[in-house]
Amino acid sequence: MVATNTPPVVTPLIHQTFFITAPTSTSTVNLATLTLGEIQTAFTAAISGVQPKTLTEINLNLNNSPVDANAFMAVAFPELNPIVIQAAFNKDMTVFVYKDANGSRPGYIFKLKDSTNSATVSADIKGIESSSNLTNLFLTSPGAAIGVFKDGITVLDAKARYINYSTIGASFNYAWFNNYLVVSTSFNGFKEAMKLLGLPL
Repeated sequence: MVATNTPPVVTPLIHQTFFITAPTSTSTVNLATLTLGEIQTAFTAAISGVQPKTLTEINLNLNNSPVDANAFMAVAFPELNPIVIQAAFNKDMTVFVYKDANGSRPGYIFKLKDSTNSATVSADIKGIESSSNLTNLFLTSPGAAIGVFKDGITVLDAKARYINYSTIGASFNYAWFNNYLVVSTSFNGFKEAMKLLGLPL
């Protein structure tokens, strides 16, 4: 009897929002390739008619399937250790764009696996601060960085981290909230995303 190798069963990724309160606007974006340049173009088109002071949740797909958060983090933050990321984070993520008078600013929310504590990966995630891709996460140029990353507002028992840019309203913010890593390219968008996750700021 000839033995045959049975390929492993791959469970398709099914996207479910992390927000506990639904945003007022949603949009679906389908990418052909997972690049920051294509994301910039697609997001700009998706929120073109959205009114200011609106957070739009983006259902982000790659070839009609939800984008794998681990794959996205490898593109967005190449300085992070992919082995740590794959071991620590779920494959699903929540994506949003917050639009106000200063422009449209994307944000991303990643969720730790139930077996992982943020304290065990926080040092690795701090590598975000040295990422060469930060300005590419904005839809338009944020200008020059002003200073270095600093501690910001308190989120539960930890401090958010942020760096400002010379363009009005442009900043890069990130914080841990329960099992979530919340990243935003504007402080206003960061606060609005936290509200939808259940933490009024």
